[in-house]
Amino acid sequence: MLPEIAAHYDAKVTFVNDEARQLRFHFMWHPQKGIEKVVSDLNQFERLNITLNDNQITVK
Repeated sequence: MLPEIAAHYDAKVTFVNDEARQLRFHFMWHPQKGIEKVVSDLNQFERLNITLNDNQITVK
């Protein structure tokens, strides 16, 4: 899901480890929201830690 979201905002996504890449969750994405709000919403999930720096999304 995150690569598709990143592509919509012309951003890149990096996964720090394979565990982060394998996480599965249910998220209702609204493309009209800004990327900062989407990252903030995703960080509400207990097992996700996502940062955004200059159109680079990093998942830890």
